[in-house]
Amino acid sequence: MTIASQKTQIMVLSQWSRDAKDTTILMSGTPVRATPTVKLLGVTLDRLLHFGDHFANLKRKARPRINQLRKLTGHSWGLREHHLRAVANGYIRGAIEYAAAAWLPAASRSHLELVDRELRAAARAVTGCPLSTPAHALMAEAGLPTAEMRSATLAARMLARASALPAEDPLRELAEATVPCRLRNVTQLNSTQLIYFNRPDKVKTHKTYK
Repeated sequence: MTIASQKTQIMVLSQWSRDAKDTTILMSGTPVRATPTVKLLGVTLDRLLHFGDHFANLKRKARPRINQLRKLTGHSWGLREHHLRAVANGYIRGAIEYAAAAWLPAASRSHLELVDRELRAAARAVTGCPLSTPAHALMAEAGLPTAEMRSATLAARMLARASALPAEDPLRELAEATVPCRLRNVTQLNSTQLIYFNRPDKVKTHKTYK
């Protein structure tokens, strides 16, 4: 098998930036340098698997679609609300949730909020609700689930599909595997809080372990 070096990408998955610094491999005699992100099947992976770059790409992808959805609405013309809801679910949420079972459950709350902002913009286009409408009422009126709700749903669906695969399937083995503890010894910290009183005789509690 011949591997094309010009189509090869490498990325070092590590919490330490020094591990990824100046990393280069030789592929068919051609040096290939490590990059901070790699796009794999439409999903942008970063070194820490925080998916920040992927969420930024989702925002750029969703915003034009939301603008196109707004063009389908009007005071005296346009699609009915149930038609707009179908467009929002298929055209906007469908684009956002592409391969989402692989990355959405690992997203932080700040990244989930980025998705929710775009979904709320689509919900306002569907319902015509003003900006002052509370988020929970807006999403309920539009019939659109939040990113956190979809995260739990997609994770459960993926786990169910993986568990139904044959026993020797790698995806099922991964779903049923247990993650080993990273630390050999886990020390429980009883008190780490330092309490200072604004007095000359300052008092503080020291760290205690058990």
